[in-house]
Amino acid sequence: DRLGLLNTINDYLIWDSWLADRISALITFDPQVEWELSGEKTLIRRELAYILWLIRLPVEHAKKAINRLKLSTNLSNAIMSACELWRDQGVLAGALPSVMVARLEEMPHLSQYAFYLAVSDPELQDKVLSYVTTWRNIQPTIDGDDLKSIGLPPGPIYKQILGFLRDAWLD
Repeated sequence: DRLGLLNTINDYLIWDSWLADRISALITFDPQVEWELSGEKTLIRRELAYILWLIRLPVEHAKKAINRLKLSTNLSNAIMSACELWRDQGVLAGALPSVMVARLEEMPHLSQYAFYLAVSDPELQDKVLSYVTTWRNIQPTIDGDDLKSIGLPPGPIYKQILGFLRDAWLD
């Protein structure tokens, strides 16, 4: 950054104390098993470093940096997901558990963990951790067979009903 080299990748890239602190913390990287981050730790650390480096960029600038750096598709998807979470953290801070689950369940685990590391709000961190440890495993106590047994014809409505039930359990 002091040499001005980051601008050759993207004009919005910076290196500051926020980023330096989070990158330094990766040295002791050892997440709980619930995060489901399997693989070689050095590679995961590197990928987390890229995500943390780019997470604060607006989505369109993150895309440009990803293309310039020629990052893999999986890492690119994880970065973009994390950028979207970062962008929406104000909304997520006040969100119900069902909203958090709907938002996080389609995100790569690496994005979820990077977002957890990046967020400064302890309440939002707690929500992300609650998703990883508890909320994502909550399911309604009935299933499609129960809906069929009460005379409801099978169809797309099953998914909607079971989704509403899950949201009610979560909230």
